Amino acid sequence: MATTYTPAVADADEDAFTGQAFDDPIVYTSANNKRVDSKYHLKPHQDETLGLIKGRVSSMAYRITWTCGVGDAVGSPVRISGNDTVTTALATSAANSKVIGFIRYKPTTTTCFIDHYVVATGLSGLTAGGDVFLTNAGSFSASAGTYRKSLGVARTTTSAVLYANSRTASNNAELFDDAEGDAANVSMSAASDGISTFAARRDHVHLLADAAVTLAKLESRARPATNYLINGGFDFSQRFGSSVSSNLATDAYSADRWRVLIEATNCTYTRIDNTATSGQASRFSGRFTKNVAGGKLGVCQIIEGVNTVPLRGRSVTFQARVKSSANMTIKMALLELAGGTIDTIPANVIVTWGATTADPTAFGANITSLTSVAKSVLSSGFTSFNVTATVSAATQNLIVAFWSESSMASTAWFEVEQAGLYDGASTREWLPRPTAEELVLCQRYYAKSYPILTVPGTASIDGFSVFLASSTALAYGNVPFPVHMRGTPNTAVHSYAGTASRASTLAGVDTAGGNVTLLSPTSRSATTISDAGSGLTAGTQYTCHWVAAAEL
Repeated sequence: MATTYTPAVADADEDAFTGQAFDDPIVYTSANNKRVDSKYHLKPHQDETLGLIKGRVSSMAYRITWTCGVGDAVGSPVRISGNDTVTTALATSAANSKVIGFIRYKPTTTTCFIDHYVVATGLSGLTAGGDVFLTNAGSFSASAGTYRKSLGVARTTTSAVLYANSRTASNNAELFDDAEGDAANVSMSAASDGISTFAARRDHVHLLADAAVTLAKLESRARPATNYLINGGFDFSQRFGSSVSSNLATDAYSADRWRVLIEATNCTYTRIDNTATSGQASRFSGRFTKNVAGGKLGVCQIIEGVNTVPLRGRSVTFQARVKSSANMTIKMALLELAGGTIDTIPANVIVTWGATTADPTAFGANITSLTSVAKSVLSSGFTSFNVTATVSAATQNLIVAFWSESSMASTAWFEVEQAGLYDGASTREWLPRPTAEELVLCQRYYAKSYPILTVPGTASIDGFSVFLASSTALAYGNVPFPVHMRGTPNTAVHSYAGTASRASTLAGVDTAGGNVTLLSPTSRSATTISDAGSGLTAGTQYTCHWVAAAEL
């Protein structure tokens, strides 16, 4: 009977090579047995030598014996959990997903050797050349876990080349000099085992890849996605300043760019300042209050055709945060004008509101809903909700809208903030445009000579225009609008004292008759006031305030 010898792990030439038992051929009495066993008893040494060469070429394995758990299986991805101790890596968090390698061999139930990379087989659902990710259960899949961690590339639908990946986004903070994301020099450290050229190259590739991802995120914040809504933060209400606007009828404008939709009676718009509210990410919100019980209440914004047409055939997402005075259901939808004339919107966006809980059964001419209506049950805290739709090939104007599902009680209200319409099927973080830029966009549709927070018709000298009368009917001056307006605006004038359709002398005396208008304005400016009542005095200077509206 041959004697079987099992070498100790410490006696192996290469720590990561599996020790193999062998028989001593000398004790065999049969010449044939001796010859056969002699021929093969050196094979373990040959295998070990080949393994040693392989390890020196690519340093596939760490030259360390690690402590591991009984349940950590051969082939499992592992992370460091203690001094020379590893446990199965999971994609449940950044900390749990720092994969340093894969268990190659377990000489005991609680010790193991670890490879830098492996070829995993027995997988499923992969696509050759596609990414393979760590899962929350510590396995491998074409779908990422909670924390997105790529571990390699699929060879076939059932196998993949996997490699260690211990980096997370926070590892790469040193790649940038400043908050703007200017790239600094990258300094590379030696490979983890001090020997492997492969490992060093792999670390370099991942470092650069992680840097690219981080830079992309920084650039995304520096250049946020375009919000196709204007005044989505309800910063501006030029018609009413910071005051409450009451008795608004259906299709009247409240905050800049926002039209109210009313089934019966009227409503009040109030700009709410949330500065003192801890944790609030937007300063203002817009509150819409029902003045008299009965009927549904809504609000909409129409996107100009020049901004709508480029979105044809693309998915867009309408999102906002909304709350209410009492539990109520609010609906939101994406509508389109797909016929008639571009930028010519019917007076009534909603014609037939429908029964309680039902959607409107008729919109204005050529207006239809692009998608199923989304709804949310509101309470006193803001709730985020959204709806996504594909813009049709014939869309001329997009319209975003909210409305109450049921008739509202007197003084009941809903309040909107952080409204946005974005290209794509995903929601976005609220990152508004600079205030000055937002105001310029608003002034394309509505502008005035008054200060932003002053209600037109208020007695004020701040911002008025001066004209010199050439006759009893005409006075000339210069009224440049803040921006080129959407089209030729409808205009109105107010005297220094705030009286509509009148001008004032420099002494503050109003003209008589109430017949003063801006004569023939363009989208850029006006140069003349006209008094149909011939109440001007030639050679006299007159002042007036003006408002100009080129809304859709």
